[in-house]
Amino acid sequence: MPQGPEPLLPLGLRLRGRRVVVVGGGPVALRRVGALIA
Repeated sequence: MPQGPEPLLPLGLRLRGRRVVVVGGGPVALRRVGALIA
């Protein structure tokens, strides 16, 4: 029986003091970066 895509699960990461890479751009990436540097 064919199955659909795997469900997405929420994930919380503690990133304080770590370097990260934000892939992409535009308003969504801007929101992500704002949350990372807050």
